[in-house]
Amino acid sequence: MLQEFPIYSQLVTERGDVVAQARIEAERVRRELEAALRPLTTLTRSAQGPSGAGVGLGW
Repeated sequence: MLQEFPIYSQLVTERGDVVAQARIEAERVRRELEAALRPLTTLTRSAQGPSGAGVGLGW
């Protein structure tokens, strides 16, 4: 791919691979959000009755 787009190769050389850096950062943020939302998911599932209806959440 870099051979097909020499301008991209030049930009990567000058500025670093911003696309790869953004991908890495997006994955880090996704993992953090997943960890932060995990307790909410557990709370929601444990508050559901057998029919799946929420009990006691008031939402």
